[in-house]
Amino acid sequence: MTATSVGLVLLGLGGLYLGTVTLGRLSLKPVLKVLFGILVGGVLLAVLRPALALFGWDIPVNPVTAAVVGLLQLPGLILLILANHFFA
Repeated sequence: MTATSVGLVLLGLGGLYLGTVTLGRLSLKPVLKVLFGILVGGVLLAVLRPALALFGWDIPVNPVTAAVVGLLQLPGLILLILANHFFA
């Protein structure tokens, strides 16, 4: 990750935190659950990437693919595999 992308992520997290504290409508628990899902998705992609490469599927590990797998779980991984198959 470049310094710019890290800065944007931190800025976004700070904005989410300030939004939850200021408005008081959104608790921090759902935000943390989504962030944890994205983290788990990134780790899952990093672990499965060598196995997927055996089939010729090169799915990059980046914030977007991690979010797709983290939030949609197995259907998200299948979606990325199908998108890689048809559009790559």
